[in-house]
Amino acid sequence: MRTTARRQGRRPRPLVRGELPRPVRHRDPRRARRLVPPRRGRLHDDSAIVVLGGQAKERPYPGATTVATVNAGVTGLVHTLATELAPVRVNAVHPGVVGDSPFWSGKPLGALIDRTPTGRLATMRDVADAVDFLLGNRSVNAVNLSVDGGWLLR
Repeated sequence: MRTTARRQGRRPRPLVRGELPRPVRHRDPRRARRLVPPRRGRLHDDSAIVVLGGQAKERPYPGATTVATVNAGVTGLVHTLATELAPVRVNAVHPGVVGDSPFWSGKPLGALIDRTPTGRLATMRDVADAVDFLLGNRSVNAVNLSVDGGWLLR
């Protein structure tokens, strides 16, 4: 049985940015199901779920193995959950570079803007509006929506 570092008297090792913790392996699938209790009872036929991904799945960069893999997994997750949870709608937003986010504050963005057909980067408001659209439009389901100003076109 695995125990946490704290229970073993060690300090937990902090996660490095972008690193995922080691998966917990279970030999008994019934136990794994208890770890992730079904939330279907909280959902109703008009419910909607929006998952956030990113564009590293389409344009990976050095050091982006983990984030690119997770972003690609979001696409599969949306398709699977939309099927399993129907009629609950499941969609995802995959933002490109969000120019006004704290992460990009003070960084040179001119080259990125030049590669974007709209001539501007997505904003946090654009991403929030996309989420609002996916939550509110009852005819949109299993969509992975890019919010990147067409950045992937170039």
